[in-house]
Parts: sequence; structure tokens; C-alpha cells
Amino acid sequence: MRLLILAVLPLLGAVGVGLVQRSHRGVGSAWLISVITVLIGWGLSLMSTWQAAYSQITIPWLLPSSSFRSIIAFSSDSNRWVYILLAFTLGTTVLLTAPSRLALQSGPKNWIANLINIAVLIPALSAEDVTAIALSWTLLDSVAILTEHLLIGVPPRKSMINLLGRWLSTLLIIGVALSQTPPGSQLDPRSWSQLSGMLFFLGIALRVGLIPLGAGISFSTQANRGVWTVLNYQNPLLGLALLTRFAGPELSASFGLSALPLLLSLWGVVNALLWGNSPEASQGFPHWIAAMSSLALTSAYTANASPLPWALLIVLMGTCPLLAIFVLPPRRVFLFLTLLTFSTLPLTPLAGGWQGLMTTLGGWIWPLTVAISITGWYHHMDNAKSSLVTSERWIVAVYGLGLLLLPLTAWGLWGLKPTLYTQAWLAGSITFLLTLAGVLGLHHRIIPLSSARPFFVWLGQRINQTQHSFVQFFSLIWLINGFTLLHKGLKPLAHFLEGVLEGESGLLWALVLLALLLSLANASGISP
Repeated sequence: MRLLILAVLPLLGAVGVGLVQRSHRGVGSAWLISVITVLIGWGLSLMSTWQAAYSQITIPWLLPSSSFRSIIAFSSDSNRWVYILLAFTLGTTVLLTAPSRLALQSGPKNWIANLINIAVLIPALSAEDVTAIALSWTLLDSVAILTEHLLIGVPPRKSMINLLGRWLSTLLIIGVALSQTPPGSQLDPRSWSQLSGMLFFLGIALRVGLIPLGAGISFSTQANRGVWTVLNYQNPLLGLALLTRFAGPELSASFGLSALPLLLSLWGVVNALLWGNSPEASQGFPHWIAAMSSLALTSAYTANASPLPWALLIVLMGTCPLLAIFVLPPRRVFLFLTLLTFSTLPLTPLAGGWQGLMTTLGGWIWPLTVAISITGWYHHMDNAKSSLVTSERWIVAVYGLGLLLLPLTAWGLWGLKPTLYTQAWLAGSITFLLTLAGVLGLHHRIIPLSSARPFFVWLGQRINQTQHSFVQFFSLIWLINGFTLLHKGLKPLAHFLEGVLEGESGLLWALVLLALLLSLANASGISP
């Protein structure tokens, strides 16, 4: 019942905002309705996470078959409630900080879009079987593409590429269900072959944005930053929720690639460096996702490890520089609290993330990766220099409260089920010391002053060129451009054949082609 309420609640809020707008009662009333909606959803999901209440919705399916059940199910357990809470936390932060962007033309249309996308995201996160996954993910992708086109102004070509990539991810998950033994709508890693494990890995990697680099992500302006943030966190949330559901020894055994942790650690540290070198948080966002999702994937494919702590890091910490476009009044307090929250030290919310991870191949690369990523986070937070100029003090208050909600949610989750995990204190301490060194270097301008020397200027130019080439190659833009050129090159040939077949001798050429096909079929032993 709670799951149904949380799925319907944002839709009711969107309808309420639309009705208020049509009655011309002001922007303030519309914003208040949207904020109350997501706050209620945040509270309900936090309570459900605490109680670990199991909730399920079953819907009769109109296309029964021998392999798949005649009903589709949506359910939520202790792990999936956390992801639903993350979705509502993201929506609450976006809407609490929305008044600060009113001068940038961020208004009720964006808030309605946020509520609708959150409403569609909830059933996608709780999809139980493959049929439910296919339907809910496809619906979410379609709504997201429509929102991108109407509000963000993403070019149609980019929108279609994003949609095809998301659909391919869904098809790969369907392929897992068809290739397992026996085929069925319920995914079970114990019945997966190596092909099934590979399809699942590729489907998750494509969904979270690990490969290709920046898949489904388009750059934004400050005006639509809220909608952009919600849209581009949907895919990582979906992929990580499904990954957490099946994390364990069975998942690792289904893939059978012993070098996978090392490859992921190398991919993670490279993207962490590129995230820190990016000039703006929204431009470096694909690298943040790639670096941290590599860590989550490694945890999922490691025994006695969980990707859930790293999902908290990806969403809660990664959202801050995207929405903190103005300087916070208690700036130092917020930065200290956030850095402490996600420091991975013992007795902090993410300390359990190191469990079982350091024994993997390339495991000791991860503290460096996390430290570089958090240092890059501080760099992007420090880039916000403009103050929030407004005569309304409540706008400044809710702006700060919205950003403060992110680390407080992490502490709230830890407080509901406190874990005193201290076995990996060495990894957490190394990460903290490396992060502290990087942050102090940025804070005291040691790194920028050193980079002003001629050698470092030359080195910076080479790094930027390498980063551009790296992104161009691993984002597979060259492959897309190659297909575009091939399509343009084949157009004249298609027009020529069309002219021949539509001409006076078209019927004769059609008969000749038919005879040729029949002769080829006979030669290959196929009876027509």
C-alpha cells in the first residue's frame, strides 16, 4: 500500500501545481504544493526504510505465455526502500533550491516535470520481474526523453541516441531472462550462464553510464539545472538498485572474469582525475558517474560487499555541486559536514563500503580514486562564487536547507541502522588523509599557483587535449558519426535503385532479382 501511495503522490502533486497555475494564484502556492508533496514522500520512504516493510503490488498481465507469468509485480524491500528514499531526497533538494533559480526562468513547468519523473521512477525502482522492468523502464525512458526535448531543448538527434542506448540496456536485461536456465521472468543469478552474466553486466554498465562515457547525459544551463539533475540521476538509480538486489557471490560467479575488479579500478581512477580536471560540475558529471559506479560495480561483484554505500556517495554527494550554484552563508560548516559524512572514516555512513573491497585485485587503488573524486568535488563546490541576491530571506533559508538535506539523509540512514564497522579503518584513514591533502592544496592555492608555471601550463594543455580525445573515443561519438556518414553515403545509391525500380523496366529488374534470390536459396540448400 505504501508503495502505491508513493507512486501516486507525486502525480497528485503535479496535478495540484497545474491547477494552481491555471487559476493564476501565484508561483509561491505552486512551489509550496510541490515541496509539501516531496516532503511527505521523503518522510514515508524514510519510515519504510526504518521499518524495512515489505510492500508489493501485482497487476494482471494481458499477454500470458509459457515462460513468463501472467502478472507483473512491483515490490520493495529494505534495499529498494533506500533507493526510493534517494529519489525523494533528490526531488526534495531540487525543489527546495528551486526558488533560488526563479530569476533564471526556472518555474512551475520544471516542478511539474520533476514530480512526474519521480512518480514514474518509483515503480521502475521497485519492478520485481523482467516484464515489469521492461514496461516501467521503457515508460520512464520515454517520459525522460519527452522532458529533455520540451524543457531542456536537447536536439532530436541527441535525444534519439539517448533513447536507443536506454532501450538497449532494457533489451540486455530481457536477454538475461531468456538466456538463464530455465528461461523465465524472475531473474536468479544462480541459474545464469556466463552469457547471462555478461549480458547483465553490460546492461547495468550501459544503464548507469559506465559505458559509453556520458551515455544519456546532455549538458545543461543553470535555468534547467533542477530538471537536468533529476533526469540524469534516474538511470544510475535504476542500475544501482537492480545491481544491489543481486549483489553477492552468485553474481560474481556468473561473470567469470577474474580481472574485472582491476579493470574497473583503473577505469575509476582515470575518470576521477578527469572529474577533478573538468571546468564545471555539469561537464564533469559523466566522469563522476563513471568513477563512482565503477566502485559500486566492483562491490557488487565481490563477496561480502555491497554497492549501497557507494550509491549514497554517487547521489547525495554528487548532487551538491550541481545545485550549489550560489555561495551558501554557512559555507565552511556545510563543506566540513559533507566532507566528514562521505570521508569513509570509521563510524561514518560510508565506512561499511570498504568491507570485502580491499582484498580484490586492484583494491588499494580505490582509496586514491575516492580521494581524488572528493577533492574534485571540493574544487567544483569552490567554483560557486556568486552570492544569492534576493530580498526574501526564506529563499536563502530553504536553499541552504535543501543542500543540507543531502548529508543529513546519509546520517539519518546510518542512525536508523548504525553499523560500527572498523575493520577497514586503514582504507578509510588513507582516503581521508589523501582527501585532506588535496583539499588543503586547493584551499591554500598551492595547486593553482604551481599550475601557473610554464611547464605546468604546457602540461595542463596536453592533459586537456588528452581528456578531449579520451572522451571522444569512449563516448563512441566517432561510431555514431561513422554511421551518420554511412547513411549519407548510401542515400544516392538508394535513390538510384528507387529510380530504377520505379521506371519502365522496374518490373523486369524485380523479376531478375527474384530469380537471383531463388537461385541463391537453391544453391545453399534452402527450399523455397
